[in-house]
Amino acid sequence: MKKLIPAVFPIVGYDDLKEPWINIGTAFFINKDGIFVTAAHTFKKDLNGQERTYYAIIDYKKVPITQIFREREDMENQIPPIHKDLYIGRLVLGCENLFFNLDTTDISEGTNLLTEGFARKNYVERAADDQPLMSIDDLYDDSSEEAYAASEDDLIVDNKGELLIPEIQTAELTEEERDLSRINYSKLNGKYNSAGLEKIFEFSPDGMFTNGFRFNYPLFDGEPKGYSGGPISVDGNLIGMLISKDGGISAAHIVERLKENNLSFILVSS
Repeated sequence: MKKLIPAVFPIVGYDDLKEPWINIGTAFFINKDGIFVTAAHTFKKDLNGQERTYYAIIDYKKVPITQIFREREDMENQIPPIHKDLYIGRLVLGCENLFFNLDTTDISEGTNLLTEGFARKNYVERAADDQPLMSIDDLYDDSSEEAYAASEDDLIVDNKGELLIPEIQTAELTEEERDLSRINYSKLNGKYNSAGLEKIFEFSPDGMFTNGFRFNYPLFDGEPKGYSGGPISVDGNLIGMLISKDGGISAAHIVERLKENNLSFILVSS
């Protein structure tokens, strides 16, 4: 069977010592040529204001990232109507990758959404409405040993959940690959709320951002560390990119930036 790279993958950052990896974000391909999208705030500086080195993680391997486009402002400096938090990059891969088609049609309130992302542990949804969260799953950065505990499930799946790469026994991994195998993939179901973003965080400027939308994922009581930059989809088509616990950048805005940079994509209608 021809090997295909999953449409969704993690990005990790390293400080000067290059070990261990520090933070994590999620990215996804939008065409067959290794072009991907993520949140620009995935690429943070360290506490001393120094640049980190970032890699995509494909098959437990670090893949260099080439920047194509970046628009980014700190939350307090965002000015409506465009919320700037988008990064477009390229990976050079030795095999084909899956990717998302983009859908810019209007969405009605209550539409079922799916988001996918990577964190140190799996996110788990509520067992029932009257029960607490089964796991808060790395909603905030945690440097404890528990946060780095290895997953029992090292399977790699595509954006539809189909197994693409056989499980690799931990004993067969190098030390670095074993460390990277602790990054876990999971999915969450949610609901579309409304078009437009208003005051994403309490210190954001007032005003409506027209290049985003609101949604509701019951699990996200705090900011979803690791999920930022991940795809938000309806029926397998991309409608946006996650930037906060209840806000996303719209596919329409992503399409505009892809066109400006002469990048190919497939646009579909629901």
